Amino acid sequence: MQWRLVRPVKILMEKSDRLANGELDEPIALNREDELGRLAHSLEMTRRALKHSFGELEIKNQQLLEYSSTLESKVKQRTHELENANTNLEAALKDINSAQAELARVERMAALCSMVAGVAHELNTPLGNCLLVASTLEDETRRLLQMVEEGQIRRSDLTRYASTALDSTKLLLRGLQQSAHLVGDFKQVAVDQSSAQRRKFGLLVTLQELSALLHSGLKKTPYTLDLDIPADIELDSYPGPLGQVFTNLVNNAVIHGLEGKPSGSMRCSAERQGDHVQIVFTDDGKGIPQDIINRIFEPFFTTKFGQGGSGLGLSITFNMVTNVLGGTIHVTSNPGAGTRFELRLPLVAPGDAKDDTMYFGS
Repeated sequence: MQWRLVRPVKILMEKSDRLANGELDEPIALNREDELGRLAHSLEMTRRALKHSFGELEIKNQQLLEYSSTLESKVKQRTHELENANTNLEAALKDINSAQAELARVERMAALCSMVAGVAHELNTPLGNCLLVASTLEDETRRLLQMVEEGQIRRSDLTRYASTALDSTKLLLRGLQQSAHLVGDFKQVAVDQSSAQRRKFGLLVTLQELSALLHSGLKKTPYTLDLDIPADIELDSYPGPLGQVFTNLVNNAVIHGLEGKPSGSMRCSAERQGDHVQIVFTDDGKGIPQDIINRIFEPFFTTKFGQGGSGLGLSITFNMVTNVLGGTIHVTSNPGAGTRFELRLPLVAPGDAKDDTMYFGS
């Protein structure tokens, strides 16, 4: 019994313990044909199967380690590539914003230069008249002095000279007052346009000053501009950006809405609504096609590409209204029925203007 049963069972138990401990290299065999021999054969098959499975697992584990290392390397590489791409995109976005800001500044200054040319043209007439009247008065004065020196002066000469001097003085004062008024309007508008300084101002007075300066350009067209604004609407805001918005809307109407029409009109009205003011700018032009009306505030979008249009006018208008003036702007239009811009602005604008970058938004 010891030799045929107890000892073989102990051997099989030892082999089974080794299998449990993962010792799979030593074969299991009993040269017997009975149940213990079959049990030993079964344990051997189990050992071989486990060894095969562990071998495959080792191979898979090695492959996973290699793949993990490769994947980590690829992740690092892709992360580095994404960081480079992100850096390049940030640089490109910065360049685009810088270019947009520069183009907007150039457009604003171009509008101001155009206004300067218009003011110079408007000043030419009254100042030319003043020069002619002053020259005439000088000639009359010299003739009077000569008559006094020669002792040939008569009462009628003095009367005629006094009448001429009075008429000349009236003409001079009228021309100079007109010039001074025009220069005063331009001075305030130029200061507002070239800076983003905040101050209290009357809406009607500000838009009247701008309308007076835009009048010289509108005189060359068959189009009119009317204001319907209560005199008691006062804002604590930024007249420069607001003036640029008004100028852009007028220019947009003339260039796009009214172009080619034998006559046309623009109208700007305002109504106080609590702590806000609603400004409505309309024209009776050809309107905006429905397929592009949702794109008119996009930067660089223009139907005048290659014809002097930069596509920044209404984009700058949108940014000024929303980012600087703290308001909203909406547009409605039907082809052939004109265009309507509705601006809703707070009477007291939020924030402080620190630099011209506020003109363009981010």
